[in-house]
Amino acid sequence: MIQGITEKGELKNVVVDETGAIKTSSSSVNGSGAVRVSIEGDIKQTSDKEIVLKSSVLIIGQEASEITIGKKVTNIMVANYSETADITITAGETQLQVGANLALELPINLEVETLSISSTEADTKIQLVVKGVE
Repeated sequence: MIQGITEKGELKNVVVDETGAIKTSSSSVNGSGAVRVSIEGDIKQTSDKEIVLKSSVLIIGQEASEITIGKKVTNIMVANYSETADITITAGETQLQVGANLALELPINLEVETLSISSTEADTKIQLVVKGVE
């Protein structure tokens, strides 16, 4: 909801038309030379809706596993259930490492075509949640 304050200090709601445009006008105030100017413009959504792009429990090894994403990734949540293995996640040029027995939420904010995930040991169990925008 958009609200404005009048010259008398009263709080008023701003009304928009069906397209979201604010109706405006300009006029002279009591011949005093002061001009009231209002601007007409469209309201546009500037934020994207964050959704879960991928969520799974994986068993990975020393060979890289590829996961196709193809969207903008905002963050990656990963839980490494191994007591000894470290995990490496590669997203484009960015390489992220998660140590043994850690659960982390890593901010990314990149366009990601594929994620490459590998471990320092075979049969490492992880949980992966990839969030991004539509």
